[in-house]
Order: sequence, then structure tokens, then C-alpha cells
Amino acid sequence: MELKTITQVSKEYEISTRTLRYYEELGLIQSQKIPDYAYRMYDTENLIILQQILIFRKLRIPLKEIQIILESKNSEKIFSILEQAIVGIDSELIALKTIRHALRIVVDELKKLSFEHTEINNFDDTQVINLVEEISTQTLKRKESLPMATIDEANKTIESIKDLRIIYVPPMTVAAFQLEGQNREEAVGLEIQKFIIENQLKENKPDFRLFGFNNPAADENISKGYEMWVSIPKEMAVNPPYVKKQFQGGLYGAKMIKFGDFHEWANLWQWVLTNGEYEFDYSSRVIPLSKAADPALEETLNAINHVESTSKEHLQLDLLVPISLKKDTKQE
Repeated sequence: MELKTITQVSKEYEISTRTLRYYEELGLIQSQKIPDYAYRMYDTENLIILQQILIFRKLRIPLKEIQIILESKNSEKIFSILEQAIVGIDSELIALKTIRHALRIVVDELKKLSFEHTEINNFDDTQVINLVEEISTQTLKRKESLPMATIDEANKTIESIKDLRIIYVPPMTVAAFQLEGQNREEAVGLEIQKFIIENQLKENKPDFRLFGFNNPAADENISKGYEMWVSIPKEMAVNPPYVKKQFQGGLYGAKMIKFGDFHEWANLWQWVLTNGEYEFDYSSRVIPLSKAADPALEETLNAINHVESTSKEHLQLDLLVPISLKKDTKQE
């Protein structure tokens, strides 16, 4: 029977070790502990299950439904889950088609108004208002006209898919703890949990915020160390092994996920690289700075209610990438 380490599986299937451990916590897969060996191992049977999970995730099936599919012997229940997924995708397609159709109507009407004889940037407010009114009047006469409520509803559907926000994270004083080595997230998390409880932050600072990130930055999807921060009162003393730091805050592209959906990092980074308004911000945002750290953060949402629990089942995170307005946008 062939066995593979968690690191080998992570590289081969391009999945983070955190996600693998989360799948194991949910009971979707199981690893084995080999005597006198540091790493947990996965056998062929569990690797086949992992392949099935990854296929269903690519088909955008939620983990709870995947668990039902893997455990169920009721084919009707499995078909029902998959049919519901198709219904959800159909809703997204209808929303996109609605927006496309509305845009086509606007383009066609603009062409009919022969606006090409006027430079767009020479329009004054009155011309713009008249143009919009004329488009609205003519569009209403067409059979394919779309009520604004329909367009609004389509936009809501599309935006709910993206769920991407631009947020400002304020400056704060934090207590930091960091460990080097692979798969240290759990150990670092327990240490920060200990700090929160011992310093009674639930009572002394109930609005505390909790962040985590790779430090040093991950290499080929394999973590080499992890660090966590918890915000504390500015005057609070911090003793080793914790380090007191000043986070400068700033603008971030944010994507909310359920714990385990770390594949969404790729979508967030894609947005940062391709959007026309914002760009990745390379500037330092913490003192003292760790040059090897990943500048992207993961914030635990509703952190105060997760202090005394190690379960990730109901955990939500904000994925945060530091951004700033592009120079051209600032000049405008």
C-alpha cells in the first residue's frame, strides 16, 4: 500500500496543508500516524476520496453537501444536491445575460442617437441628462426593454457571487506570536488563544481583532512558518515569547470565505492583478517589520466567539490583500 506525506499530497494536488487538515477535521479524509515518523501519511483509498472532493469543489459544491455525497447510499439525495447546484449556476447565468442584454440596448440606442459626432469628454451635464432621458424614452418603446428592478436584481446576484470588498483596516497595537517550520498554524493559534484567555481580552478588549499570515511566506503552496496577531490596548505590556507590534493599517481588497475555502485566494489575487483602479501595495505596514512575511492577511471574523474553541466548522475569514489606488486613478 502506497503512503504519501501531507507535504507530498499538498504539492501533487496543489492544495494547502491547512485545507488538508481541515478536510480531516471534518471527517472527509483520514491520515495515518506512522511510528517513529514525524509526518502523517495518506493511503491510496483516502487519496481517491481527496480527488473526488477536489472535483466536487471545482464544480462549486459546498463541503457539507460533499460530505453527504460521500457518505450517502441514497442516490436520489445525491442527485438532488447536484441538481440544486445546477439551479444555482443557472441563476448566475440568467443574471449575467440580463446585464449583457441591458448593455446591448444602451449601446444600440446610443448608436441610433448618432452620438459618435460628439466627443464623449465634451459632454456637459445637460447633454448627458438629455441623452440618458432620450435613451430611456426610446428604450421603453422597445419590446426587449428591461425594467430597472430586473437589472438591479441581476446585479445583486452577480455581486453576491463575487463578494469582494474594498475595506480600510485601522491602525492598532498587536501582540504577535510566530513559529517557523511547516504546518505551524495550529500551534501558533493555540498560543494566541492562550494569550487571549490569560490576559482576559474578552473582558478588557472585547473588540479585539485576530489576524494570521505565513511568515516566512509560503513556497510552492508549502508553509515555512506562521504568525498571528491579536489587537491589544495600546498601553498593555507584552512579555516574551510574544512581541508587541504597531500595525499601521491601510486599504485592503477583502474576500470573505468559510474556513477551508482557501482556493479563493487565487480569485482575490486575480482581481488585484487585473482590476483597473487598485494595485498591490508593497509598502511596509507593521513595525517592527519582518521582511520574509507574506503581506496578505487572514482575519478571523467574530473572533471573540471563537476564543475557547478549536473547531473550524462555523469559522469565517476575511482574506486581505494590501492595495492602494493606482497613480492614474489618484490624479483623476
